Amino acid sequence: MLRAIVFMAGANLDAQDFVLQHFSVAARIYGDGQPVDFSDTWGDLVNTLKWSTLTTAGSLRFQLIGRGRYSLHLTALRAGGAVALPVIHGIAGQALTLPIGDVLQIAVRAQGDLRVMGCTLLGAQPAQVADLAICIPAYGAGRGLATKLEVIVDYMCRFPLGRFCRVIVVDQGLSEGICPFEGLQVIRQPNLGGAGGFARALSASQGASHCLFTDDDAGISAEALHRTHAFLSLATGADIAVAGAMTTRQRPDRIWENGAVFDRFCNGLFRDVARDDVDALAELERQTAQSAWQRQSALYGGWWFFAFARAHVRVWPFPYFLRGDDIGFSLANRFRIATLNGVHAAQDDFALKEGPQSLFYDLRGHLVHHMVFAQLALGRFAVGWIGALFVLRSLARFRYDEAEALLIAWRDVIAGPRRFALAPDAQPQRARIAALPRGAAHDLPAGGRSQRMPLWYWMATINGQLLPGGRGIAHLPALRRRDMAAIWGARAIAIEGEPVAARDRRRFFPLFLQFVAVWLLFILRFKHLVRAYRAAYPQLTTQQAWEGYASTVKP
Repeated sequence: MLRAIVFMAGANLDAQDFVLQHFSVAARIYGDGQPVDFSDTWGDLVNTLKWSTLTTAGSLRFQLIGRGRYSLHLTALRAGGAVALPVIHGIAGQALTLPIGDVLQIAVRAQGDLRVMGCTLLGAQPAQVADLAICIPAYGAGRGLATKLEVIVDYMCRFPLGRFCRVIVVDQGLSEGICPFEGLQVIRQPNLGGAGGFARALSASQGASHCLFTDDDAGISAEALHRTHAFLSLATGADIAVAGAMTTRQRPDRIWENGAVFDRFCNGLFRDVARDDVDALAELERQTAQSAWQRQSALYGGWWFFAFARAHVRVWPFPYFLRGDDIGFSLANRFRIATLNGVHAAQDDFALKEGPQSLFYDLRGHLVHHMVFAQLALGRFAVGWIGALFVLRSLARFRYDEAEALLIAWRDVIAGPRRFALAPDAQPQRARIAALPRGAAHDLPAGGRSQRMPLWYWMATINGQLLPGGRGIAHLPALRRRDMAAIWGARAIAIEGEPVAARDRRRFFPLFLQFVAVWLLFILRFKHLVRAYRAAYPQLTTQQAWEGYASTVKP
């Protein structure tokens, strides 16, 4: 059975029709009374609230492409419950007007034999189609770049809007070449991480009206590209951006994040919503359609899939190398962020990527964000506690290499913004972290972890390291490596696919004393650091600054 997107080329449409989304119908012949098969619960919803308030799409219309008659059954998914709307009868090829003001679930039934080739949502033509630059920084093996480019080429060749897009790949050390195609531009530069790769692509995208930032390992669909492209072409303001949701390859049936708020830490929204849970998805769509939700001062979009108008960009990425660049970019440019049903990118769960290097980047961003952005402003002790939680968590998990990497990050921040400007590739720090001893556990304890002492004891003693305590070993699957509740009272921690980490007070105490010293220094210098970062941030986040970074880093 073919589940396909059927395009408007060859269909007999009015010149004013513009395809907003394609539905995931099974293309075949249906008998009298038989329901048409829709396969994507989330992607096949119609959020008339977003299309009517954020775009100039105007009247929304449903069209079935094929031959025969059918009945269109609409369900308004409202906060008080689902409401069945009056049935609409139609003929294939005819555009049926949909009511505005609800999140709609659509069902179709054949009236007699019905040949279905596809179904689309239509709106008014845009004044001008967005000229979209798809920007992808890549390094090493490309982590799925070839597959991603195949999807993009499919979009460019088969979708009408595809001819209004180009692809910019920033090669920062790919181990293999890229098969060329029309519309592809490959730019080579030293490895400046995600921040530098996207900044270089942003510079090269001059002439395009919009950019889509997307990681090389983020799996996307041609339909996600189309919906985003159509939405931006009709957007009512240059401040409107589209943040794609994230799903994980480990749990593709659930949403990992649909937008996020940075409040002391990264807080993904609508986490763990099942993609076939109609009630939860309807609530998600209703909330994200509200202007107040889209304008939250700490709302941001991850660069696995983030599309925006170039004209609205005033502040370029900060030279973090990795992590934090997408958060700062959203907060600094004050986008009005929209999410679209069915638009998501697939990546590996972040828990699987966590390690000394990633935590190093994470902590730098967390500390700098709170010192730079007024909407995140906190006192010295509150910001210091954020850093402390990073370090103490790693110490409690006996990951002494992580704790040491975090202290390197904290010292970077204390050194001031000039440290970031002089080493935008973070090469000296990355080399130091790569050389840190991981440590191997010997003489592993038998049995399970101790349950005899209360939780506060294990937290206060950093899992039995400041005072005696702890026994046995805690076993965790890889996806639960961040689960602190599962490790308290253990003397060793075994995470699937990783070397066993065991308590080692000879490593713990020197690191703990260093942590106390770094924390005190940060507290004492906090006001000075806030002034320094706020003064330097505008100079470090310009196109000219990035041209300078690229020229100072060795290939």
